[in-house]
Amino acid sequence: MWGCCPAMPVVSISLPEPLLERIDEAVRRFGYTGRSELIREAVREFLQGLEEHPDHPVYALIVALTDTRASRQADQRVLEVVHEHQEIVRAFYHQFLGEGLCLNIALVRATVSEVRHVVSEVRRTRGVKRVWFAVLSEG
Repeated sequence: MWGCCPAMPVVSISLPEPLLERIDEAVRRFGYTGRSELIREAVREFLQGLEEHPDHPVYALIVALTDTRASRQADQRVLEVVHEHQEIVRAFYHQFLGEGLCLNIALVRATVSEVRHVVSEVRRTRGVKRVWFAVLSEG
């Protein structure tokens, strides 16, 4: 290798072309040395959010982008999940974006495990294009 770093295992992943183009653009715009560096940083950040304070309450945002063209019930199901977990939800926002797309944002105070559970419920919903969460602070 280069003599400065231990050899790292190579992991192959499949990505849709538009996502790969976005990665390449981010590499250029933000000065990463390459795709691997950007992806390593993104994975580290994602895992840190999952692992930090797993049993302590945190404030987190859960964001879901729904496509009512794929399923007319997508937004209804997201709202049902929010209601099923109302004891942890501190705020909820819904906005129609046009062309069948809607933005749903929930601010929750819960353990990271509880947040992941809600995210997985939303993720399983037909018509949800993307769902993610970010830990904001310890609760």
